[in-house]
Amino acid sequence: MAPTTPPSSPKRSEYSIDKCRFFDAYDRKKSATSLGQICRRRDIDIKPSTARTWLKKREILGYGARRRTRKLSNRLGRKSTFYAEEILPKHIDEIKILEERYSHRFQLQEDSDPLHGN
Repeated sequence: MAPTTPPSSPKRSEYSIDKCRFFDAYDRKKSATSLGQICRRRDIDIKPSTARTWLKKREILGYGARRRTRKLSNRLGRKSTFYAEEILPKHIDEIKILEERYSHRFQLQEDSDPLHGN
């Protein structure tokens, strides 16, 4: 059976034009118009919880909240596959040897070498 390409999924509403329409309608609303009424409009049609989330993000990001935003983080990039706490205890002896003088290091290597008669 030949491999097939999966069907393209529809864009999520937070990445589409609905977000801009909602912000425009919210900014132009009259004082008597509720958030629920704006969300129920035909051209917007989103849940009030989504609208509240968008408004919170707009408070933080400002005008940039209209566009698609990536997740905000203090540290970007891949997660580390190992941590120093895991590696350091296992190799502490090797690190100490590397820090010592060359002649002393050479002596330790001879003592541990089975070819030199230990």
